[in-house]
Amino acid sequence: MICFVLEEIPVSKLKLSAELAFSKGQSEESLKIWTQVISREPKNEQHYYKRFRVQLRLQRFKDALKDLTSAIELKPAFEIAISQRAGLHLRLGHCREGMADFQLLQQ
Repeated sequence: MICFVLEEIPVSKLKLSAELAFSKGQSEESLKIWTQVISREPKNEQHYYKRFRVQLRLQRFKDALKDLTSAIELKPAFEIAISQRAGLHLRLGHCREGMADFQLLQQ
C-alpha cells in the first residue's frame, strides 16, 4: 500500500482535484479538498471563495457566509465576494447585512 502525505501533494494539484470534483458534482469531495488547500494557504481569498461555491451547492449557507466573509477580510475590495455575500444575506432574510454589503459595492 502506498500512502501519500498531504504536504507532498502540491497545492496546485489539490486545487485541480477540487475543481474536477466540483465539476463532476462530487461536492463533498471538493469541499474536503478545498479545506485542505485552505489549511496549506490560509491567506488566499480565492480559496475561500471557491469553497464558498461548494458550500452553496451543498446548501450550507452559514458556512458559505463564513467563507465569503473570510475572503473579504483577506481582500476588502473583492467585489464578487461582496456581491455574493449580499445576495446570500438577502436570500436568508438578513436584510440589513445584505443592504450593507450592497452599499459597500457603491463606495
